[in-house]
Amino acid sequence: MLTKHFASKKAFTLIELLVVIAIIAILIGLLLPAVQKVREAAAKAQSKNNLKQLALAVHNCHDQFQITPPMYGVVGTQVAGSGAGGGGQASLFFNLLPYIEQEAVFKLGKDVGRSAVIKGLNNPLDPTWSANNGVYTLPATVPIWIAGGLTNPWPNWAKTATGTSWGLTSYSANFQVFGDKGITFTGIMDGLSHTTILGERYAVASRATGLPTEGAGLWAYGTPPVVTSYDNAANPIPVLATSTYSSSYWARFGYVNLSGPSAGWTTNPALQTQNWNCQCHMAPEFNKTATTSHPLKLHGMGGAINMAMADGSVATFNSNISSENFYYSETPQSGDISSDPQVP
Repeated sequence: MLTKHFASKKAFTLIELLVVIAIIAILIGLLLPAVQKVREAAAKAQSKNNLKQLALAVHNCHDQFQITPPMYGVVGTQVAGSGAGGGGQASLFFNLLPYIEQEAVFKLGKDVGRSAVIKGLNNPLDPTWSANNGVYTLPATVPIWIAGGLTNPWPNWAKTATGTSWGLTSYSANFQVFGDKGITFTGIMDGLSHTTILGERYAVASRATGLPTEGAGLWAYGTPPVVTSYDNAANPIPVLATSTYSSSYWARFGYVNLSGPSAGWTTNPALQTQNWNCQCHMAPEFNKTATTSHPLKLHGMGGAINMAMADGSVATFNSNISSENFYYSETPQSGDISSDPQVP
């Protein structure tokens, strides 16, 4: 009689299975931080590349017109007026579109093109850009934020009655460099490598207290100045009733382009003793969430911030930078060079 011999099969015991699961869990726990670090490093590299491309766009525009675009206006033409958004006047970022492979959006014109989602203006470290799908709709009226509680209707060019949204940017431009006229590179007498032109920010920022309480970086937003001269040091930029000009929706930092202790809108003597102590010149905020950040400032995503310099390089500043040294990196021609070694 034939007999079949079956090989005995050994199964995992419950204890062995639990040990295997525990080992896998430990390995996953060790792997996740490494993956997160790789992703964060890639995001930082992408943001630096975005800033690099924008800085090169400024250079290419300057090569063509022998001047940079202003914060809002026509390249190569001084802009002054009452704040109307018509004509060929447009934001700095709009004027840079042809130099960042966005000529199709440029040809649409600013009133149609302003809602475009521009990938190169998205800092991957900025959660607010992706959370809003790269677009933002202005509130029906200008939020109350200027001292004195002023509020104004939006001008016709900015009204949202048609449902037009605005494209977001995770980067702001240095108003002290680009100003109302633009600048020639020979006019940056402090040195191209010492002067910041662009920096990182939350595309949408807010805070519970303080004015302004909210804001967003709208790459196509801007309006011509309501004052026509900044040459008289005894005549600082006033508290502007037209809050569409001094707006927290304009992607800029270093608010004024006037040197001197009276620079800016402040009438507080304590803030006028030093140029750099003006509230609109102070260093970026670090280690804050998008809902606890000053809408008019730059924002370090964590403990550091990437800044494009006027020579086309990209530098990283950490949270140790003082407002004084940061201000020195903002000013293009004041003869003040930052003493902080992290600033080129």
